Amino acid sequence: MAITNTRVSSSRIVVPTATAPGSARALYKGRNSNGETTWLMRFPNTAVGIPLGLAGQSIMWNTMSTAPFSRKIDVYPNWFFWVAALSALVIVLVIYVIKAVYHKEVVRFEWKDNVRSYFFYGPVLACLMLGIGAPHSIRSAPVLRALWA
Repeated sequence: MAITNTRVSSSRIVVPTATAPGSARALYKGRNSNGETTWLMRFPNTAVGIPLGLAGQSIMWNTMSTAPFSRKIDVYPNWFFWVAALSALVIVLVIYVIKAVYHKEVVRFEWKDNVRSYFFYGPVLACLMLGIGAPHSIRSAPVLRALWA
Protein backbone atom coordinates (compact mmCIF):
# COMPACT_ATOMS: atom_id res chain seq x y z
CA MET A 1 0.00 0.00 0.00
CA ALA A 2 1.29 3.41 -0.90
CA ILE A 3 0.87 6.44 1.28
CA THR A 4 -1.14 8.87 -0.79
CA ASN A 5 -2.15 11.60 1.59
CA THR A 6 -1.83 12.66 5.19
CA ARG A 7 -4.28 13.78 7.80
CA VAL A 8 -3.59 16.20 10.64
CA SER A 9 -5.06 15.14 13.96
CA SER A 10 -6.09 17.47 16.75
CA SER A 11 -2.64 17.24 18.36
CA ARG A 12 -0.96 18.50 15.15
CA ILE A 13 0.72 15.17 14.49
CA VAL A 14 0.69 14.17 10.84
CA VAL A 15 -0.87 10.74 10.49
CA PRO A 16 -0.38 9.05 7.10
CA THR A 17 -3.44 7.42 5.57
CA ALA A 18 -2.97 4.68 3.02
CA THR A 19 -5.19 4.18 0.01
CA ALA A 20 -4.94 0.90 -1.85
CA PRO A 21 -5.48 1.30 -5.61
CA GLY A 22 -8.53 -0.99 -5.71
CA SER A 23 -10.14 0.10 -2.44
CA ALA A 24 -13.46 1.86 -2.08
CA ARG A 25 -11.72 5.12 -1.16
CA ALA A 26 -9.66 4.95 -4.36
CA LEU A 27 -12.81 4.33 -6.39
CA TYR A 28 -14.44 7.30 -4.72
CA LYS A 29 -11.49 9.45 -5.72
CA GLY A 30 -11.71 8.20 -9.31
CA ARG A 31 -8.76 5.80 -9.53
CA ASN A 32 -8.83 2.42 -11.22
CA SER A 33 -7.04 -0.74 -10.08
CA ASN A 34 -3.72 0.53 -11.50
CA GLY A 35 -3.96 3.77 -9.55
CA GLU A 36 -4.63 5.81 -12.69
CA THR A 37 -7.23 8.55 -12.81
CA THR A 38 -9.55 9.04 -15.77
CA TRP A 39 -12.03 11.80 -16.44
CA LEU A 40 -14.81 9.31 -17.07
CA MET A 41 -14.29 7.61 -13.71
CA ARG A 42 -14.50 10.95 -11.93
CA PHE A 43 -17.69 12.03 -13.71
CA PRO A 44 -20.20 12.26 -10.83
CA ASN A 45 -23.80 11.15 -10.90
CA THR A 46 -24.57 14.48 -9.23
CA ALA A 47 -24.10 16.12 -12.64
CA VAL A 48 -27.80 15.49 -13.20
CA GLY A 49 -28.32 18.57 -11.05
CA ILE A 50 -27.45 20.73 -14.06
CA PRO A 51 -30.53 19.64 -16.08
CA LEU A 52 -32.64 19.86 -12.92
CA GLY A 53 -31.65 23.49 -12.40
CA LEU A 54 -32.22 24.40 -16.03
CA ALA A 55 -35.62 22.68 -16.04
CA GLY A 56 -36.55 24.63 -12.91
CA GLN A 57 -35.69 27.85 -14.73
CA SER A 58 -37.84 26.71 -17.64
CA ILE A 59 -40.80 26.17 -15.30
CA MET A 60 -40.28 29.61 -13.78
CA TRP A 61 -40.13 31.40 -17.14
CA ASN A 62 -43.13 29.43 -18.40
CA THR A 63 -45.14 30.57 -15.40
CA MET A 64 -43.90 34.14 -15.75
CA SER A 65 -44.88 34.30 -19.43
CA THR A 66 -48.45 33.20 -18.69
CA ALA A 67 -49.06 35.09 -15.44
CA PRO A 68 -51.52 38.00 -15.74
CA PHE A 69 -49.18 40.48 -14.03
CA SER A 70 -46.31 39.78 -16.41
CA ARG A 71 -47.86 39.57 -19.87
CA LYS A 72 -45.03 41.60 -21.41
CA ILE A 73 -42.43 38.87 -20.81
CA ASP A 74 -41.57 36.89 -23.92
CA VAL A 75 -41.59 33.11 -24.12
CA TYR A 76 -38.04 33.06 -25.48
CA PRO A 77 -36.34 32.55 -22.09
CA ASN A 78 -38.64 29.57 -21.53
CA TRP A 79 -37.59 28.10 -24.88
CA PHE A 80 -33.92 28.72 -24.15
CA PHE A 81 -33.96 27.06 -20.73
CA TRP A 82 -36.15 24.17 -21.90
CA VAL A 83 -33.87 23.32 -24.84
CA ALA A 84 -30.78 23.78 -22.67
CA ALA A 85 -32.22 21.45 -20.02
CA LEU A 86 -33.17 18.83 -22.60
CA SER A 87 -29.76 18.90 -24.25
CA ALA A 88 -27.93 18.87 -20.89
CA LEU A 89 -30.01 15.87 -19.78
CA VAL A 90 -29.18 13.96 -22.95
CA ILE A 91 -25.47 14.77 -22.65
CA VAL A 92 -25.31 13.78 -18.97
CA LEU A 93 -27.20 10.53 -19.60
CA VAL A 94 -24.99 9.54 -22.55
CA ILE A 95 -21.80 10.21 -20.57
CA TYR A 96 -23.10 8.30 -17.56
CA VAL A 97 -24.19 5.31 -19.67
CA ILE A 98 -20.68 5.19 -21.13
CA LYS A 99 -19.30 5.35 -17.59
CA ALA A 100 -21.61 2.50 -16.54
CA VAL A 101 -20.37 0.37 -19.42
CA TYR A 102 -16.64 0.92 -18.87
CA HIS A 103 -16.46 1.46 -15.10
CA LYS A 104 -19.12 -0.73 -13.49
CA GLU A 105 -17.34 -0.87 -10.13
CA VAL A 106 -17.43 2.92 -9.74
CA VAL A 107 -21.14 3.05 -10.59
CA ARG A 108 -21.77 0.23 -8.12
CA PHE A 109 -19.86 2.20 -5.48
CA GLU A 110 -21.98 5.29 -6.18
CA TRP A 111 -25.14 3.18 -5.95
CA LYS A 112 -24.12 1.92 -2.49
CA ASP A 113 -23.11 5.36 -1.22
CA ASN A 114 -25.49 6.92 1.29
CA VAL A 115 -25.77 10.29 -0.45
CA ARG A 116 -24.94 9.66 -4.11
CA SER A 117 -27.53 6.90 -4.46
CA TYR A 118 -30.32 9.48 -4.34
CA PHE A 119 -29.03 11.18 -7.48
CA PHE A 120 -29.87 8.13 -9.61
CA TYR A 121 -33.49 9.32 -9.53
CA GLY A 122 -32.49 12.69 -10.95
CA PRO A 123 -33.12 11.87 -14.64
CA VAL A 124 -36.71 10.86 -13.86
CA LEU A 125 -37.27 14.11 -12.00
CA ALA A 126 -35.67 16.07 -14.84
CA CYS A 127 -38.05 14.46 -17.35
CA LEU A 128 -41.02 15.34 -15.16
CA MET A 129 -39.81 18.91 -14.81
CA LEU A 130 -39.27 19.15 -18.58
CA GLY A 131 -42.88 18.08 -19.07
CA ILE A 132 -44.12 20.74 -16.66
CA GLY A 133 -41.93 23.48 -18.12
CA ALA A 134 -42.56 22.66 -21.78
CA PRO A 135 -43.39 25.71 -23.91
CA HIS A 136 -47.06 26.02 -24.80
CA SER A 137 -46.45 25.80 -28.55
CA ILE A 138 -45.11 22.24 -28.29
CA ARG A 139 -47.24 21.13 -25.38
CA SER A 140 -49.12 18.34 -27.09
CA ALA A 141 -50.06 14.86 -26.00
CA PRO A 142 -47.28 12.93 -27.86
CA VAL A 143 -44.48 15.19 -26.59
CA LEU A 144 -45.68 15.06 -23.00
CA ARG A 145 -46.24 11.30 -23.17
CA ALA A 146 -42.68 10.83 -24.43
CA LEU A 147 -41.31 12.89 -21.53
CA TRP A 148 -43.47 11.29 -18.84
CA ALA A 149 -43.10 7.72 -20.02
